[in-house]
Amino acid sequence: LASLGAVADTSKVATFGMSAGGYLAAQTARLLVLEGIPLKLQVSIAPMVKPHGGTQSLLRCGGHDWNLLLNSYAWTVYLPGDDGELANDWTVNLLVDPPGEHIIKC
Repeated sequence: LASLGAVADTSKVATFGMSAGGYLAAQTARLLVLEGIPLKLQVSIAPMVKPHGGTQSLLRCGGHDWNLLLNSYAWTVYLPGDDGELANDWTVNLLVDPPGEHIIKC
């Protein structure tokens, strides 16, 4: 993003995404903030955030269009051959805090 500074106003950065795109938007936002680039807005709608499993709301409210089985399958495609090490790395799993960071979880 810094290389865009000459051609774009990087003070107006926002991320947005749905489902897998919501995950990518949230992960991008996390990395930008860790690099010291402030965001104007970050929106993730129904992000896929938990590798190889479902969040409590997915387990409780999973519908006809998405469920735990589909979520698990999607992550096996995203992390083929993972033995669990990648799924528990903060650069992959939004539910794991970066080293030295403590994110408040509601």
